[in-house]
Amino acid sequence: MFTYAGNPRAQWFFDSPNDLATVLAMALLALAGVMVCVVRRFPESGWPRTVCAVALGLVIGGLMVELLRTYSRGGWVAFLAGLGIFLLSLKSGRRVPLLMLGLFLALLLLLPNGLSRADPVAGGVDRSVGNRWLVWKGALTMTSDHWLGGVGSGEFGTQFTPWYQPIKMTTRYVAALNNYLTLSAERGILVLWGYLCLVFGILYTAWRKSRQTQNAWMLGVVSAQVVYLVAGLFTYSLTKWEVAWIFWTFFVVSSWHIVKNLRNSWRQRLAFPKPNAPPFLAFLTPIGASTLICLLILFSGSRLLAELSTRADFFIFNETGQQQHGVIVSPTRNDARGVIIWSHGKGGSIREDGKDTLRYLAEKGFIVVSIDYRDGGMDGLEDIRALLRWVLHNKEFESYPMYLAGFSLGARLSILAACYDPDPRLKAVASIGSAATWPFPEISPEEHLYDLKCPLLIIHGEEDRVNSVAQAYELERLCKRYRKSHELFIVEGASHYLNEEDQWFTALDRIAAFVDKH
Repeated sequence: MFTYAGNPRAQWFFDSPNDLATVLAMALLALAGVMVCVVRRFPESGWPRTVCAVALGLVIGGLMVELLRTYSRGGWVAFLAGLGIFLLSLKSGRRVPLLMLGLFLALLLLLPNGLSRADPVAGGVDRSVGNRWLVWKGALTMTSDHWLGGVGSGEFGTQFTPWYQPIKMTTRYVAALNNYLTLSAERGILVLWGYLCLVFGILYTAWRKSRQTQNAWMLGVVSAQVVYLVAGLFTYSLTKWEVAWIFWTFFVVSSWHIVKNLRNSWRQRLAFPKPNAPPFLAFLTPIGASTLICLLILFSGSRLLAELSTRADFFIFNETGQQQHGVIVSPTRNDARGVIIWSHGKGGSIREDGKDTLRYLAEKGFIVVSIDYRDGGMDGLEDIRALLRWVLHNKEFESYPMYLAGFSLGARLSILAACYDPDPRLKAVASIGSAATWPFPEISPEEHLYDLKCPLLIIHGEEDRVNSVAQAYELERLCKRYRKSHELFIVEGASHYLNEEDQWFTALDRIAAFVDKH
């Protein structure tokens, strides 16, 4: 259950209180239009007007209480935006929206912690505003990165977490908490532009015609759609049909209303203020607004993109001719001090290591190169060796010192690659959680460490249950035996994965400091 400051948030059967708030706000605006129709239909006081007004008033009051109990700031803002459009569009019957506004404010004052929730910076009760902004920034940069076709439907989370999410932000998101940024990031800016043109075009035309005829019911329907569009700035609901079906129902009603009222003439169907105006002029406002929004998203994303470490994909071929995918992550704020060839653990991937390792090391001032190598024994070693040779012979990196680093299996393979392929430009090797001994001699560091020509950093968790900490001490013993330059760093109380607090980042900081010395 969602809570705010100890108060349960109304949710009903929806996925989140924000979804319920959007539905309730749309329903309230539609009922507001019905209420104005009732007032106009029965201008004189009498039992029909009284009965209808009381019944609608009770329903509106109950729904408004539930809207406030969601503690959804986005829902509240959307409701007030829709109510404002409705109020300004009416020439008579404005008492209804004004009474609704007064009721909303009065209930907000009575709501426990209502005012603090309405203030996005009050007391720091939650971090939703700050987190939402960080997710929006990531979505903007993702759109700028993939502006034409997007990253793919439903792929926002898989791309955001490794490449666009702030490094020490742990919450995972599958959407951008914004309908429009999610759509542009997943499908591309042209799809967003088309969606906005369609929705704005119908909504704008229906609003103009309803305002001219003072059709209160249709103005309520249009205002309800405004609620959905504004709520979409703060939450993602495009694929949540329990929310979206109401909007699309109102959208169809608006379209039908346009056709019904303007079917007598081809020119009149476009709702022009002047009979002789060219037909295309009716679309200039929604098209212009849609274009402006899309250009603003692209411009903002391009500015924010400069704050992120840059990523480039590449492919290499192993000894069997198989193509393997890799990435190069480069720093943005400083000139690179070297190239770190990073190897993830068994069963890991570039994507899983993107945020917490590759980008973190890049922000420390290194170019980080990594591939998704084959997990099996010699196959994995051959892949890492092929990557090392590719980096050493790549003219882009010829002026930089080289370093090998890895975790678990990747650490063992990094040590072995340095032993198998010693090179003067390879200045150091760093391992996290590596084994020292292995049943197969060709992939056991114990059998090859005497060939190591560069310093070795050994990092190990004190409570490692995968590769016992004794493996770290064995590596240290071998280094002393063969007189290899080395450092040992045992992370107190840490497991194999160094997943408590900042243990992982502490290890990466130690790697950065170690390679800087060599």
